[in-house]
Amino acid sequence: TNLQALYIQSNGLSTLEGLQDCRQLNYLNASANPLRSLKGLPSHLSTLHLASVGLADAAEVAVLAAACQALQVLDLSHNKLPVDVVPAVCNLQSLRVLYLKDNPCVWAPNYRRRLVAGLRQLSYLDDGPVDECERRGSEAWAVGGAAAEQAARTAFRDERRLALKRTTTTFAVERAQRHVLRKLAGILGSDLQLAALLQALEGPAALHPGGAAEMARRLLG
Repeated sequence: TNLQALYIQSNGLSTLEGLQDCRQLNYLNASANPLRSLKGLPSHLSTLHLASVGLADAAEVAVLAAACQALQVLDLSHNKLPVDVVPAVCNLQSLRVLYLKDNPCVWAPNYRRRLVAGLRQLSYLDDGPVDECERRGSEAWAVGGAAAEQAARTAFRDERRLALKRTTTTFAVERAQRHVLRKLAGILGSDLQLAALLQALEGPAALHPGGAAEMARRLLG
């Protein structure tokens, strides 16, 4: 079959067996069905919604993870999954978006840190995005605990401040150089010299400290 997307939510289904034959299926919404098993899922799924299906056993999620390694979006919210579901979910290394809210596992200590550290591609978890600062902090926490996490977050913020300072400085230098060159263009008046100055304004030399002064010296000399 060429079926690529399937919406079968709220249909009273207890099993998904048989869907493994849908080799082109990449989107499946089977939420709000009283599922007893997750066997039979297609292996090429990229998006899977299984909210409110009564899942309470991490072993079922392990079955899902073994069958659907290509998953990028997974919704397991509003179930009864315990904390030991986290290692099973972390086997899905292609995951970018994960919803586990309203499961007992979310109340476990360091729940979010463990998932962010374990899923390198994850960009959104439950109700919020995963930014680079959180990722670095969580990965450091997994190796060295709270102190390592704090150090990683501080280092990231310092890097961002330094990058912003460099960007601001570069912009200020470039603006000053352009101002000098425009004034020179007004003073010189020659069409040939003016064209050379305008070309210099667009050239890479205008971006270097001292570039404007050097170009002015050459043009006036």
